[in-house]
Amino acid sequence: FPRAQAVRALVRSNWNVAEAMEVLFAGGGEEEAPAAASPAPAAPAASPARTLVPEPIKAPTPAPLPPRSRLTPDQEENIQMLMAMGFDKHVVEEALKGADWDLTRASNHLLAG
Repeated sequence: FPRAQAVRALVRSNWNVAEAMEVLFAGGGEEEAPAAASPAPAAPAASPARTLVPEPIKAPTPAPLPPRSRLTPDQEENIQMLMAMGFDKHVVEEALKGADWDLTRASNHLLAG
């Protein structure tokens, strides 16, 4: 196809090459030949154009989260008791862990500030 005809087909297809090829092969985008112009010599037959479609990119599978440590019912109860005293859960958990989950030592630590 002449360059000008190919460019017109690309513009008509909003620069989509696959659509521009369809336009060209369907006869769209053809130039109006001047009345006195002689036909251009036929080009050798080209192999049909292949449309290349990229493979979709797969997102990597996220690593599984480590299992949360399970708390015993006594530990949960100790957390709730100290939270009822007005302390934040994170602060309570840190105090209990630091006191080896001993409620008295953890509450003394929290009250001492």
